[in-house]
Amino acid sequence: GPIRLEAARALGAIRSEGLEKDAERLAGDATPHGLVARLAAASLLSRHRSEEAIRILQRLADDPEPAVAVLAVGRLVEIDPDLVVPSVEKVLANVDEKIRSLGVEVLFRRPTEQHLRLLADRLDDPHMEVRVRARQALLDLAANKDLKDRIIEEGMRKLIGKDWRGLEQAAILL
Repeated sequence: GPIRLEAARALGAIRSEGLEKDAERLAGDATPHGLVARLAAASLLSRHRSEEAIRILQRLADDPEPAVAVLAVGRLVEIDPDLVVPSVEKVLANVDEKIRSLGVEVLFRRPTEQHLRLLADRLDDPHMEVRVRARQALLDLAANKDLKDRIIEEGMRKLIGKDWRGLEQAAILL
């Protein structure tokens, strides 16, 4: 397993096209025994941008194993955050904090009214790094005068909440 993974990482670092068929074959085993193969598939596509690679990565982004999903979501965000926007709420609801952090990154890069609300909701994330990153993202976005008032509203919404994490981050933000 470890040798296969390292080989896939190395090949993915060397090649930026042409590995889609191999990745498709490896990604096909959704059983627990296929974990190494799915990790290898995501690693093979670490520099690919083709439509087929994106399709495979989107399927791997839904993988129940966070180690696979974080590789796939991370690559999709690198290619284009808009590829993750349709599933951003699912990404934000993931049990893994690294995946939720990637969701925060998508919201930051594509600020809409709904995304600002979702970003503010991350102020009370159970994991400190996620909530701090959400606060920093809101603060950075507040530099845009078109977004500033909306961000203040979202901060106030969290400030009247009951969750101590959200209260803390909203107070720091405001």
